[in-house]
Amino acid sequence: MEPPKTTQNEKEPSEIVNVSKNQDVCEGSMVALSCNATGKPAPNITWTRKWENGTDSGELPSVDGYHPIYDIGRSSNGTYCCTAFNGVGDPVNQTVEVIVRYSPSVDGVVGSPNTATEGRQYNLTCNVSWDPPQNVSWIKVSNDKLTVGSLLQFNNISRNDAGDYKCVASNRCGNDSKTEAINVLYKPAYVILEKNATENKDCFDLWVNFNCTSSKANPPVYNYLLLKNGTEFTSSKSGTWIEKISEGGKAIYSCIANQSVENVSSENITLTVNVPTSLRKAKKETVSEGHYVQESCLNITGFPYPTVMWEKNGSHIADGNLLNFTQISRDKAGEYRCTANNTCGNASTMVYIDVQYEPENVKLSSNTTRKEVCAGIYVKFTCTADANPPVHTYLLYENDTKVDSNLGNTGIWIPKLETGGKIVFRCTANNSIQETRESNDTVFFVKVPPSVKQMKIEPITEGDTVEMYCNATGSPNPTVKWTKGENVVSDNSSLMIENIRRNEAGDYRCTANNTCGNASTAVYVDVQYKPENVMLISNTSSEEVCAGVFLNLTCTADANPPVHTYLLYENDVVIQGPNNTGIWMRRLDKSGNFTYRCKVNTSFPGIEESKNLTFTVRVPPSLRQASKKSGVEGSDIKVYCNATGIPNPTVWWTKVNDVVSNTSLLTFLNISRDKAGEYQCIASNTCENTSAMVYIDVQ
Repeated sequence: MEPPKTTQNEKEPSEIVNVSKNQDVCEGSMVALSCNATGKPAPNITWTRKWENGTDSGELPSVDGYHPIYDIGRSSNGTYCCTAFNGVGDPVNQTVEVIVRYSPSVDGVVGSPNTATEGRQYNLTCNVSWDPPQNVSWIKVSNDKLTVGSLLQFNNISRNDAGDYKCVASNRCGNDSKTEAINVLYKPAYVILEKNATENKDCFDLWVNFNCTSSKANPPVYNYLLLKNGTEFTSSKSGTWIEKISEGGKAIYSCIANQSVENVSSENITLTVNVPTSLRKAKKETVSEGHYVQESCLNITGFPYPTVMWEKNGSHIADGNLLNFTQISRDKAGEYRCTANNTCGNASTMVYIDVQYEPENVKLSSNTTRKEVCAGIYVKFTCTADANPPVHTYLLYENDTKVDSNLGNTGIWIPKLETGGKIVFRCTANNSIQETRESNDTVFFVKVPPSVKQMKIEPITEGDTVEMYCNATGSPNPTVKWTKGENVVSDNSSLMIENIRRNEAGDYRCTANNTCGNASTAVYVDVQYKPENVMLISNTSSEEVCAGVFLNLTCTADANPPVHTYLLYENDVVIQGPNNTGIWMRRLDKSGNFTYRCKVNTSFPGIEESKNLTFTVRVPPSLRQASKKSGVEGSDIKVYCNATGIPNPTVWWTKVNDVVSNTSLLTFLNISRDKAGEYQCIASNTCENTSAMVYIDVQ
């Protein structure tokens, strides 16, 4: 090695070599600002914050150039400055922008100033605080209908639009929501005034029942007004009146429904004031089919004596006050009206004839038309029958055995078909007539999905033969195949692999399939082999190292089962004992040649070893030197620099950075006082440089 001609103490200004990128984070997260800088001497690194008015904050806490911000809030938004300075030149700095985003907060919902009235426009606006703005929408809670945007607008709102609406806002930092109810007000669609009096031109003192009704409204009608000839006559909360009308002639009546959205009027009705006939109200009649029935219209009054007739569904069926059925049938059941009429008006009464009969047309239906089904299916059975009174007891039979589960005795069952084979269902129906009738049979043929028995095999040695069998059952018999990954390796229940290789290890899946579905199970084939490719690797590629170096050695191998014991040999001697990691650290303190190799051992028979790694250890220079040498001016002085090392070091002498000798011997013949001073002996080899100072004192 050639000695340098001159050396000097160098200083370098600070330079920032790495700083964090600009940060865009969510509120509540953690941010670490980092800054690395170089220079001689090493610079001091500080962090400050730039305020909006251009001033700097005080120095922020930091360690080794790192400034952490925990649970960051939006108040931490801004510009941060890293400054490096070592006293050489000017300080250097770089800035980092920190942007703190935050999750949405639905601050409120603002509705239109007007009330939500049907047919008018109505809006809801969702006010959201967030950064960054991203997604906001309205969802109707009842049907999940989605409207994108913060504005929920109804140009022509209807009662169907009433309900709860949820404003949902989200961005990458989170989400928030708020629910607002819309109550749509609407007027009645119609108002009807009804009366129970008919025109009678000759009779007086007529009592009339008026009934004013309206369709649904929101808010409901709160009052009704009865008008006679266009003038308010009386009011009623219920909309009903009983009025005695003593004056004859025609009068025009109408009613008004008072409601906060709009008052709505009925159509007019005209009433001629007369005295009607009267009769006694009839009662319900319950009879059995085939019996004789006679109904009477009783206590008929009026003058002149009224004529009497019977009607059903508006059709005339008989005259007189008696209605006779010799052998009544179910088609005669229903409401019958007896009407009495004279010149003063008419009166009527209703009688309901209930014709009862035993159950008929008993039917058992299911929710599937398939006769072949798979086990595990739930089938809904419904038993129906024609009967009056209605059936009070339904029973379901499965292969002549009663099924207990009946959903509230409604004639509905949902059994699970679990057993394979033929299953016959039927149902019975019973009512208070005490007659039981049954349905025809409903037949199902139940098939069974496949099932596969779980398998397990022991580890296999490479080169052996493996045979596996898939035990699959089902009805009909399933087809079976073996797969490895996406590849089919066998089309039947058995799989044989001869001379198995390690690349054939892995999961093998047996899959059974029939018309009811499929089932599968997997077995792992573990192919074992002795260790191969044993290698010893070091942390240096150089074969020559210096004493004091730490050597990291790692032993690796391809093996299955994995290596459980590693041994390291240094010059054919085991060191540190066996371990299970294959990693060692050695410090080389002595000079010489050192050869290393490693051995591996698994539960598989045999021990394998790596090739040798050889290192030559060199020794850095060392000096033995007196610190002072004295002599008289004019005499000869010799100073020897005693340097040792492997390889032998190169030695030279300097004074104030000037080389004064290129050998280990420093000689002064006839020394003069100007030669006095400090001299440095420098020794250098491939490991490092070292030096010692000697003071020459010329007296």
